[in-house]
Amino acid sequence: MKKIADFIFRYRLLLAVLLVALGVLFNLNGSSISLWSAFGAPEENTGLLAGEARVIRTDEWGTLTPMTISQSYGNEPYAWTSDILRGTDTDVFMVYSLPVRSPAVLFHPFQIGYLFFGPERGLSFFWCGRLIFLLLVTFDFLRVLTGDDRILSLAGAFLTTFSPVVQWWFAINGLVEMLLFGELIIICADRLMNEAVFAKRVFCMALIGWSAGCYALTMYPAWMIPLAYVFLAIFIWVILKNKAACHFSRWDISAVICTLAALALSLGAICYRSREVIDIVMHTDYPGSRVETGGGWAQMFFFWPAGIFFAWQDIGSIPVLNVCEASLFFSFAPLGLLLSIFLLGRRKGREPLTILLLIAYAILTVYSYVGLPGILAKITLLSKSRGIRAAAIVSFLDILLLLRAVSEIRKDQAAEEHHSLPRFFVPAAAMLSAGLSVLLAGGVYAWFGPVYISKKKALALCLFLCLCFAAFLSYAFRQEKRVFTAAAACSLAVFSALASGIAVNPLQQGFGDLYETDLAKEMRSLTEAEPEAKWLVANGISFPAMNYPLMMGARTINCTNTYPNLTLWKAFDPDGRYRSVYNRYAYIYTDIVPEAEASKDEKFSLQGAVDNFHVKLSPEELKAIGVSYVLSKEDLEEYSDANVSFECIFEDPSYSIFAVK
Repeated sequence: MKKIADFIFRYRLLLAVLLVALGVLFNLNGSSISLWSAFGAPEENTGLLAGEARVIRTDEWGTLTPMTISQSYGNEPYAWTSDILRGTDTDVFMVYSLPVRSPAVLFHPFQIGYLFFGPERGLSFFWCGRLIFLLLVTFDFLRVLTGDDRILSLAGAFLTTFSPVVQWWFAINGLVEMLLFGELIIICADRLMNEAVFAKRVFCMALIGWSAGCYALTMYPAWMIPLAYVFLAIFIWVILKNKAACHFSRWDISAVICTLAALALSLGAICYRSREVIDIVMHTDYPGSRVETGGGWAQMFFFWPAGIFFAWQDIGSIPVLNVCEASLFFSFAPLGLLLSIFLLGRRKGREPLTILLLIAYAILTVYSYVGLPGILAKITLLSKSRGIRAAAIVSFLDILLLLRAVSEIRKDQAAEEHHSLPRFFVPAAAMLSAGLSVLLAGGVYAWFGPVYISKKKALALCLFLCLCFAAFLSYAFRQEKRVFTAAAACSLAVFSALASGIAVNPLQQGFGDLYETDLAKEMRSLTEAEPEAKWLVANGISFPAMNYPLMMGARTINCTNTYPNLTLWKAFDPDGRYRSVYNRYAYIYTDIVPEAEASKDEKFSLQGAVDNFHVKLSPEELKAIGVSYVLSKEDLEEYSDANVSFECIFEDPSYSIFAVK
């Protein structure tokens, strides 16, 4: 077993590349794209190999994936500016980070697969690459924090990669990239300060600059900013830890300046190219004007243990939140916090990393649980985040504190000449484990049960948590049973991670029969014949179906608008009366109505959520904006008049396509 472990460790990078290659070869991904088979006349082959496609992840299968597929169409496939989205020129690099044929795609490395392999296997590279390299990079990142304790690092890598929050949000908002590239910065910084060879130090600097660019261009401040607190704390510790061993010279200073200049020029060029969309987004009513002060999420302290149930039963929407919002890292809190306090007391405060992590922990906990005054929230930049997002990062900190404390306590135990434990250790550890387990399982049952989590499940959770806490305590303190306690702690941590995260996303092969339905074939035929034709999805069709035409290459006006098409909507609102309604990232629900009804009040109206609005268009207005085809659930021929006619050219039990003439 040791030889096998040593082989895997030595060749881990090569094995990671091989696993990604196999995933792409067999066309595997974790998308819920099989749900699109319900549109049109579905065939039997959905491509779903195992698991369950998640309807709730519409941000992935209903938005990001169709948008990404749309990049393979148009006058210039994989262009920076799409002519498919919104039915007009749309910047796709800055907001949703779609694949583009540009050097800038190097800052979105997992999108490169689309450029070489096409949409289907590009999706496979996107999913497999991010999963496997997050696991690998997190392992090496935790080796830095734990002093190369590979048992704890492996446990932490699984706890991070397969945590509920990472898996439920896997494809969206760049959380995977933030974790991966933030961790890579720490790994390279630690290596940089210990490296004697100048050329290798330059290479580390280049990796740090590239990783910083990748992190910055995830463009989702709600997670970027709280995570930046975590990585900044660790970065400061890396400098303090290695300052005596640092080999810096004046040539290194020149290399640092060149790295910063290259990064600034690259990001500056990207921002300049996308300056118009940046300005539009910053001045939207949503999300541009959103300012948060945090607070109100103290109950999420009890949410992380419940994550082990989320993927295995139909919990759906729990009180206040849906299952995605309620997901956290499976963190074993508050054990890490208690052991960190114990470690600080034992070392009389001489533990810089733990202190720095606790400072970040305190800031984010106060923001998430209590809230900050508006001015302080702006100064700390947390006003661009949300309390619920900060709570997720607090649970990540719980993992880091736990692993750091256990590794350092083990070192202290090993350094003591007589490291035998007092007689009361076993009963004390048992009481602590039992007490924490009862508290957490009770909190889970109080919040989620009995509708979602029965008493039996809460009891099973209590017993399992008790075992986990006892295993970590034993691994930290009991040197004489190293092999047993290491195996127990690592096995339970890995099992926890897999149980809570591995079943969240399905195992999918390719697109299945996405393009084999009658509806898909008809739309592809029409878009190939008239690639410049504009489409509208209307009357009875809601999200995410308005994004379906994107996968067929149809230029769709009311697909998900990542930023507002102000020029289009101003034509129907010349005095700007409804600007606050449509000036936002939006899912647009459209109804074609008679002229008399379209001219009435409430032409635009919000639909409850901040990212949904409804618009009424008359047949004349439809023709004025150049719509050629409409996908609808209703018969539109009744709206035909002397100026505009609707001709049904395709019909199945669910959907019809009308040509506008």
